[in-house]
Amino acid sequence: MNWKIIVKSPENLLTERLYQECKEDLSREAEHRCIYCCIHESRFGGIRNFHVEHYKPKSKYDKLKNTYSNLFYSCSICNCFKGNDWPNDPDDVYEKPFYPDPLIVNYSDYMMVDYETGFVEGLRKTTKYVVEKLYLNRPQLVNERKFFGLMEKMRLNYQLLENIELRMSNASQEERIRVMDLFIKATSAMREISQLQIKLQTVNPYTIVQVRR
Repeated sequence: MNWKIIVKSPENLLTERLYQECKEDLSREAEHRCIYCCIHESRFGGIRNFHVEHYKPKSKYDKLKNTYSNLFYSCSICNCFKGNDWPNDPDDVYEKPFYPDPLIVNYSDYMMVDYETGFVEGLRKTTKYVVEKLYLNRPQLVNERKFFGLMEKMRLNYQLLENIELRMSNASQEERIRVMDLFIKATSAMREISQLQIKLQTVNPYTIVQVRR
């Protein structure tokens, strides 16, 4: 669940159309993830649960309403939390509240994710504001990040197991112990993943109070 700079095709930038008609293109260029929380549409009800996000709010910048460079792909929750919020224009200092432009800023450079706990932290005043305003540590996202971290850990463990398996016929006692340790870790990760999957099926993404905060 890493952020990325959004790259828009020249063709889409030059095409004139209503913002409502852009969702599929916005989804593809965002790799089907919300630009703010990174949740994949497959994990959150598909494209119907995602919105066309106006980076500069259309309520304040009506002339940019259909400007493609101002349009992005956002999950419905982040879009709801952001609303028409626009505290300041972006700058290069990152010491005041604003939303970094996804066209030129990789949010990963200013955010830190702890995949053990599932929490994300803003590294500058700017991204601390984004984390707080968009509630990026809501329960659903915390569990998704922990799930992602466990999947990566399990993948690495199995990769090591496969490499060692090729040499098992002549393996030393030390190597055999190492293989068993990796197997236990991989099994433990699978158990945690199963538990998280159950939580993800029942956790509420947000509450009405949180949306109104």
